Amino acid sequence: MELIRQIKDAESKAKKLFEDAQKYAAGAEEKTKKGRIDRLEEARQHRKKTIEKSKEQGRGEGAEQAKEIMEKADRRLQQLKTDAAKRKESAADKIVDFLHNRLIEKTQ
Repeated sequence: MELIRQIKDAESKAKKLFEDAQKYAAGAEEKTKKGRIDRLEEARQHRKKTIEKSKEQGRGEGAEQAKEIMEKADRRLQQLKTDAAKRKESAADKIVDFLHNRLIEKTQ
Protein backbone atom coordinates (compact mmCIF):
# COMPACT_ATOMS: atom_id res chain seq x y z
CA MET A 1 0.00 0.00 0.00
CA GLU A 2 2.84 2.34 0.90
CA LEU A 3 4.58 1.57 -2.39
CA ILE A 4 1.45 2.46 -4.37
CA ARG A 5 1.19 5.77 -2.54
CA GLN A 6 4.86 6.51 -3.24
CA ILE A 7 4.39 5.70 -6.92
CA LYS A 8 1.36 7.99 -7.13
CA ASP A 9 3.28 10.76 -5.36
CA ALA A 10 6.21 10.28 -7.74
CA GLU A 11 3.86 10.39 -10.74
CA SER A 12 2.23 13.60 -9.54
CA LYS A 13 5.63 15.19 -8.90
CA ALA A 14 6.81 14.05 -12.32
CA LYS A 15 3.72 15.53 -13.94
CA LYS A 16 4.26 18.82 -12.10
CA LEU A 17 7.94 18.93 -13.10
CA PHE A 18 7.04 18.15 -16.71
CA GLU A 19 4.45 20.95 -16.77
CA ASP A 20 7.00 23.36 -15.27
CA ALA A 21 9.54 22.28 -17.87
CA GLN A 22 7.04 22.89 -20.66
CA LYS A 23 6.34 26.37 -19.30
CA TYR A 24 10.08 27.05 -19.08
CA ALA A 25 10.66 25.79 -22.63
CA ALA A 26 7.76 27.89 -23.91
CA GLY A 27 9.20 30.94 -22.11
CA ALA A 28 12.62 30.32 -23.64
CA GLU A 29 11.06 30.00 -27.07
CA GLU A 30 9.16 33.26 -26.59
CA LYS A 31 12.35 35.07 -25.61
CA THR A 32 14.05 33.71 -28.72
CA LYS A 33 11.14 34.71 -30.91
CA LYS A 34 10.95 38.18 -29.42
CA GLY A 35 14.70 38.58 -29.80
CA ARG A 36 16.40 37.53 -33.00
CA ILE A 37 13.39 36.27 -34.89
CA ASP A 38 11.37 39.44 -34.41
CA ARG A 39 14.32 41.62 -35.41
CA LEU A 40 14.84 39.51 -38.52
CA GLU A 41 11.17 39.74 -39.36
CA GLU A 42 11.22 43.52 -38.98
CA ALA A 43 14.33 43.76 -41.16
CA ARG A 44 12.66 41.53 -43.75
CA GLN A 45 9.60 43.77 -43.86
CA HIS A 46 11.83 46.84 -44.20
CA ARG A 47 13.75 45.26 -47.10
CA LYS A 48 10.50 44.28 -48.76
CA LYS A 49 9.33 47.90 -48.65
CA THR A 50 12.71 49.03 -49.99
CA ILE A 51 12.43 46.62 -52.92
CA GLU A 52 8.96 47.90 -53.74
CA LYS A 53 10.19 51.50 -53.67
CA SER A 54 13.15 50.61 -55.89
CA LYS A 55 10.87 48.96 -58.42
CA GLU A 56 8.61 52.00 -58.45
CA GLN A 57 11.59 54.27 -59.04
CA GLY A 58 13.04 52.04 -61.76
CA ARG A 59 16.13 50.75 -59.96
CA GLY A 60 16.10 47.19 -61.23
CA GLU A 61 19.63 46.08 -60.32
CA GLY A 62 19.46 47.33 -56.74
CA ALA A 63 16.07 45.70 -56.37
CA GLU A 64 17.49 42.35 -57.49
CA GLN A 65 20.27 42.53 -54.93
CA ALA A 66 17.82 43.49 -52.22
CA LYS A 67 15.58 40.61 -53.27
CA GLU A 68 18.49 38.15 -52.92
CA ILE A 69 19.27 39.53 -49.47
CA MET A 70 15.63 39.20 -48.48
CA GLU A 71 15.53 35.59 -49.64
CA LYS A 72 18.63 34.82 -47.55
CA ALA A 73 17.00 36.51 -44.55
CA ASP A 74 13.83 34.47 -45.08
CA ARG A 75 15.83 31.24 -45.11
CA ARG A 76 17.69 32.29 -41.94
CA LEU A 77 14.42 33.21 -40.22
CA GLN A 78 12.93 29.84 -41.09
CA GLN A 79 16.07 28.09 -39.82
CA LEU A 80 15.90 29.98 -36.51
CA LYS A 81 12.25 29.02 -36.07
CA THR A 82 13.08 25.38 -36.79
CA ASP A 83 16.03 25.42 -34.38
CA ALA A 84 13.90 26.95 -31.62
CA ALA A 85 11.25 24.25 -32.07
CA LYS A 86 13.91 21.52 -31.97
CA ARG A 87 15.43 22.93 -28.77
CA LYS A 88 12.02 23.04 -27.11
CA GLU A 89 11.27 19.48 -28.17
CA SER A 90 14.70 18.26 -27.07
CA ALA A 91 14.36 19.86 -23.64
CA ALA A 92 10.96 18.24 -23.13
CA ASP A 93 12.33 14.84 -24.21
CA LYS A 94 15.26 15.10 -21.78
CA ILE A 95 12.93 15.97 -18.91
CA VAL A 96 10.60 13.08 -19.71
CA ASP A 97 13.56 10.67 -19.85
CA PHE A 98 14.89 11.96 -16.54
CA LEU A 99 11.51 11.66 -14.83
CA HIS A 100 10.96 8.21 -16.28
CA ASN A 101 14.34 7.06 -14.95
CA ARG A 102 13.59 8.55 -11.53
CA LEU A 103 10.25 6.75 -11.44
CA ILE A 104 11.97 3.47 -12.30
CA GLU A 105 14.52 4.07 -9.51
CA LYS A 106 11.74 4.75 -7.00
CA THR A 107 9.83 1.60 -7.90
CA GLN A 108 12.83 -0.74 -7.71
